[in-house]
Amino acid sequence: MIAPFALLFLALLPQQPDAAEKEWNAALALKQQNKWSEGAAAFQAFAKAHADAPRASQALLEAGVCWIGLAKTQQVLHRNTPASSATFQDAGKLFARVLAEKPSDPIAPRAQYLAGQIALYLGDASGALTVFDKAIATLAPGEEYVPKILDRRAFAKRMLLDNQGALKDLQEFLKLAPQGESTEPARRALRMTQRLDRPAPAWKAEHWALSDPLAPDAYRGDVVVLCFVGSWCDKCAREKEYEKDLNKRFEPLGVHFVGVVQPWQQHDGKTRHTLESFTAFAATSGYGFPLLQDAGAGPGATAAAFGCESLPDMAVIDRAGRVRWHDHPANLLDSTLEKLLLEEGEKPR
Repeated sequence: MIAPFALLFLALLPQQPDAAEKEWNAALALKQQNKWSEGAAAFQAFAKAHADAPRASQALLEAGVCWIGLAKTQQVLHRNTPASSATFQDAGKLFARVLAEKPSDPIAPRAQYLAGQIALYLGDASGALTVFDKAIATLAPGEEYVPKILDRRAFAKRMLLDNQGALKDLQEFLKLAPQGESTEPARRALRMTQRLDRPAPAWKAEHWALSDPLAPDAYRGDVVVLCFVGSWCDKCAREKEYEKDLNKRFEPLGVHFVGVVQPWQQHDGKTRHTLESFTAFAATSGYGFPLLQDAGAGPGATAAAFGCESLPDMAVIDRAGRVRWHDHPANLLDSTLEKLLLEEGEKPR
């Protein structure tokens, strides 16, 4: 018989994790190290070996998240490659499996959220909206993922140019989640979206480069993309190849690109561009489409009129001269531009 003090001593000893716990922790460590393929394989192996364990469904979701991480590394200029599309689809199959096999599991709302995200990653905003609509209709009002899904549904609606619908979702999201890491991005999205579906402000240029001066109505009747950048902006430089690629692919279809360059040469705004410095920047920038140096003080009159809050930024004007989309350049889907090209609008005078 073990003495009571011995039982107490044994109880105080640190408990060794069992085999399943070790497998889980090993898979989680791979995910945290961004070893996406290895992490996905480890989580899927866990789900297979412990099919009846409470964490089996969660393991499938974690495997899918790892596949998402890998797929993002396979994209080029924010566009899918055959490899990234296939990897995103592999992730989507895991989320669909959880929803089919465990529709009432506590993990199901997360699976719905991730399934909608997969549709967005694949450029299918309509498919994402269908997933998010179903989730909102079926989830309990207090469910943790309701605000997150509202935020993503608003994003999908903005890609589909349903800006009024997006406004409602963003406002509801901020009611349900007034504080958190997603709150300020949602507030920024709300401010941008509130300016949409209105006539575009006229751009105000101090200087032009890579083009003769263009009047604000030079592209009346066409779709216009404004790329807001700074010559000092490292983040803008990282998006430049993507914007050049967009121009290369969509300019032949009738979309016009114009770069709006902040007036200052430096981030602190102490040195304003001269004609010479602006022209030198434009000549070496490689953008390949017209650039204007924004007029005015601060961030520039054009940027202020469009409500730009950070760089890089992008706004899209439709054929009727209205601002229909505004966000970080990387968030623009090809399908959004394609949708605008199909719309009719005011013809050139």
